Amino acid sequence: MNSKHLTKPFEAGIPERRLYLLFTRSLCSKTPLLVLEEAIEGGVDLVQLREKPLTRKEIPWIKEVAALCNAMAVPLVLNDRIDLAKELGACCVHLGQEDLGELQKTQGLKEITGLPFGLSTHSPEELRASLALSPAYVGIGPCFATATKGYQQGLPPRRLAAMLEIARERQLPAFAIGGIDAKRLPGLMDLGVRRIAVSSCILGAPAPREAARTLRELLLGGPEPGHPIP
Repeated sequence: MNSKHLTKPFEAGIPERRLYLLFTRSLCSKTPLLVLEEAIEGGVDLVQLREKPLTRKEIPWIKEVAALCNAMAVPLVLNDRIDLAKELGACCVHLGQEDLGELQKTQGLKEITGLPFGLSTHSPEELRASLALSPAYVGIGPCFATATKGYQQGLPPRRLAAMLEIARERQLPAFAIGGIDAKRLPGLMDLGVRRIAVSSCILGAPAPREAARTLRELLLGGPEPGHPIP
């Protein structure tokens, strides 16, 4: 599992990424690898393997997913498992706030030294605190209520916009997450969203390729990430 097909280091390529797929087999409308392939063909340009629990028994599955992502020149991020990410040569690992807290209690941040990582953030305060850790990117949300993570309500638009502005000022790639679909995306773009992380709206779609393409076309209809919002 390596990034030999990728033309840039992970951090260098992140600002160009727009459509981040959180890949979970149980949410797929058909054969998972077929769904993933179609999603990438439709415009997904970053993939996170989000199986829970992600144990050593899943290593053969991780390698299958990695092989497909490498063949299609899309970086693969592992969720939570820093040890597996290092062992298998992943591009990046994604951590939630609860994972970060546990690391700080036990092994400290040296555990993630040398491996790019992304962080979930849910408030301006969490985002500001995360900046000191130099993540490769952040997730911001939830934007809406979502059954996938059990959030009963989304962030107020004003707080979401404030988080996007903080990330923009630091030139930190930020992916909005939580209950996003093609109908809701235009309103989020009005707030400044230029990158999104999604799951069920692509994985559960009858036509994942078309679902991904629709989202990507909407995203590309706005200014490039980091540019002033009209």
